Amino acid sequence: MNYVEKTVLKDERIGLGAKFFRCVRMDGDALTEGHPLYSLLKGKKLPRCVLVSRDRSLVKRLEAKRIKASTLFSAMKAVARKDYKTSLTSYVAKMRKLLFEMDKLDQQQKALARAKKQAKVKPGLRKKVKAWEKKLKVWADRIDKTEKALNKFVMKPLKKVARAR
Repeated sequence: MNYVEKTVLKDERIGLGAKFFRCVRMDGDALTEGHPLYSLLKGKKLPRCVLVSRDRSLVKRLEAKRIKASTLFSAMKAVARKDYKTSLTSYVAKMRKLLFEMDKLDQQQKALARAKKQAKVKPGLRKKVKAWEKKLKVWADRIDKTEKALNKFVMKPLKKVARAR
């Protein structure tokens, strides 16, 4: 699991895409035949990543050396496609772009803080600093609005399945 934690789970696509799932870490010894999810989670090798759709009709298992960021992300996309109207691929791409915008905003805010210090010494800079401050406030508000919109995932309705009695 050390390899998986240090490389695969550090992949930005995996981290961002994980918002679509409930992630649970289990000790392999805890999974015995008496466990309620044994049939879904069983496998031959550890470490193991198992992705299960909400209705349990789609199960993707990755074990040992097959656990790579690309294969895990592909499995995540398949399961997310089953459960969500929101595209996982599109969400990750938009979030990456948004994170880049956040980084740029952060750099500008640090530069603004330096300019504010200079404006105390040079009164002629005060108007420029105020205008810059307003511009960054608008930018930050737009980023917040975009982030809130992105984090509204739309799930597909579950199909009603007749249960055998």
